[in-house]
Amino acid sequence: MVFISAANPGGRRRPDGWNRRRMRALAGRLAGYAIHEGEGRLGQWAEPLFAVCLPLARGRVIARHFGQNAVLLVRDGGPGRLVFLEGCR
Repeated sequence: MVFISAANPGGRRRPDGWNRRRMRALAGRLAGYAIHEGEGRLGQWAEPLFAVCLPLARGRVIARHFGQNAVLLVRDGGPGRLVFLEGCR
């Protein structure tokens, strides 16, 4: 399971309407996969995300397309692993 978002690319806060539009675009890109909506939260920071069953390599490509720094990978109910994408600063 890969947790992926299109909101706040590069860790830079964007307006809520902008984030909603990007999440709709991400949902379209994930059409055909089983997706579950959720939210990632750290302190005051929160953003929407999708949990989706797809190969990590595909998740990385999609996340890069939406300007994300990382995805969260969870396998077989084990602990999550934050996977940083190439080129992240």
